Amino acid sequence: VTSLYIKAGDRERLLSNLEKKELVKKHEMKIQQYNGGIIWVQDTFRVVRDENDEILYFEGALEDVTERVEAEEKLRKSKERFERVIAQAPIPMAITLPNGDTEYFNHKFVETFGYTLEDLSQAEQWWSRIYPDEKYRALVKKAWEKELAKASESGTQTQTQIREITRKDGEIRIVEFDMMPLGDISIITMNDITEFTKAQKELKSHLDQLISQNRINTALSASLNLEKLLDIILEEVERLLKFDAVTVFLKEKNGDLTIAKATGEACSFTGRTFPIEETALNMIDTKAVILDDAQANSRFLKWDDTAISIRGWMGLPLIVRDLVVGYLTFDSRAPRAFSPQDADLAESFTPHIAQAIYNARLHKEIQENLQQLETLNTITGALSTSLDLDNLLELILEQIRSVIHLDSGAIFLYEEDKLRVAVDCGISPSVKGQVFPRETKLFNKIKKTKSSLILNYAQKNVDFQNWGINKNIKHWLGVPLLARDEMIGFLTLDSHDIDIFYSNEHVNLVQPFAFQAAQAIYNARLYERVIKDSNEMEKRVQERTEELQNFVNLTAGREIRMAKLKETITKLRTQLIEAGQIPAADDPLRYPN
Repeated sequence: VTSLYIKAGDRERLLSNLEKKELVKKHEMKIQQYNGGIIWVQDTFRVVRDENDEILYFEGALEDVTERVEAEEKLRKSKERFERVIAQAPIPMAITLPNGDTEYFNHKFVETFGYTLEDLSQAEQWWSRIYPDEKYRALVKKAWEKELAKASESGTQTQTQIREITRKDGEIRIVEFDMMPLGDISIITMNDITEFTKAQKELKSHLDQLISQNRINTALSASLNLEKLLDIILEEVERLLKFDAVTVFLKEKNGDLTIAKATGEACSFTGRTFPIEETALNMIDTKAVILDDAQANSRFLKWDDTAISIRGWMGLPLIVRDLVVGYLTFDSRAPRAFSPQDADLAESFTPHIAQAIYNARLHKEIQENLQQLETLNTITGALSTSLDLDNLLELILEQIRSVIHLDSGAIFLYEEDKLRVAVDCGISPSVKGQVFPRETKLFNKIKKTKSSLILNYAQKNVDFQNWGINKNIKHWLGVPLLARDEMIGFLTLDSHDIDIFYSNEHVNLVQPFAFQAAQAIYNARLYERVIKDSNEMEKRVQERTEELQNFVNLTAGREIRMAKLKETITKLRTQLIEAGQIPAADDPLRYPN
């Protein structure tokens, strides 16, 4: 019997209770079954005594209550979890009773609204304190009671109600209310959406700005022609802001400002260029500047005497890639014409205007570069037909100067085992004709890769050598001259300006020209060799011709002498015969033919 009891001492405690009380009812404990299983049982025992009041035995009954006990345990744990969930929930929650009184607030409620259970335990306290405005309270209460009755009838939660409630410190918050009936209590959840509502308003405002921006972007993307683009800009901003005049200032490379386009009274200044120091734009940094009354600003009045009609004024920078490309200004004859909201709206589209202007100016510059390249191609064609090497090299450097920034430069050509400066420009004294070792670290790098080498801050490079200049060269570009994959020399470009660097864009621009120049140099050299070989061949032909002429002359003289000799011998033989003498020898000329 003892083995039935799981918990030590259960049997002894049960017997002790029986001896004291004679009857034990609904005593619960764990016991072990014959098969080893463990169950919960509820027992009822009584003591049976004899006539002498001695205990004969104990009798009773056991009931298996395992399912009930386990269910109760689960319910207990579930309740604990529920209480923890409400207590630690990230949103305010409350538990209310059927009469409307509050039974519980979680920590988030107290933290969010400041009230404790003592402040709002009764229904009337709740209504009067969180809705202090009587009319608003009556409206909310009526709607809530109607929704509560509907939820109670259907056994479902209420539809979300959005209300403005007053915190304990008086601040008004916007809150979403939901309530779920749960037996004889109701669970109310409250979600503070104040910040979300503000964000929604900001989002709507931002969306309106995006719509405006999209309209502007669509219009701006319609053209890359700068003049047409400026007309589009003025037309679009007139739809967004109220003003009497608007002006677009463009910043030139030297820092001066040019009025590129304007409306209203500012039209008369179109095309005018002046230093920024003379204008009110000098006080603009990266944000919009608003003048409620421009006439009270001395910096504004200084730049033009005719500005006396302008009262309200707003100026904004046009910035792309941290570069100010210009300014956009708005004028009004009325003071305080522009607000911070106007500035926010303008700042939402000025980056797009700035980018469009930047693109248009870049397009214009590209077109100009293309024109330069066309000229370059024409020149390259001329180079390919010119075979005078000295004139050719001078022409190369001169034309490169018109295509890329060049303060000084030189062309080095391989000649046998040396590297000679064939031509230079901008170098004083000239290094033309100077000879350098064929192998130099700097040129070997170019020769090895057969690609251009950029040395910005060249003086800091240990391999850099100044070709006749001490400290003037700040940045250096070396370009290989390749003809039929043969390295025939190098083109070097120098920048003496610390702010003017060389980049891959410069390499891309000069590389095709260098290739054509190398071909032209190769052709000129080939022509020189052909002329030289031709002259040598002509000399050799002349010498051979003279040798042949001498031989011909010798042969012709011998035939003449033989004829004269024959004639003389014939006369002598005739004379001998006439003298009665017979020649002793046969006639050697007997068979002259």
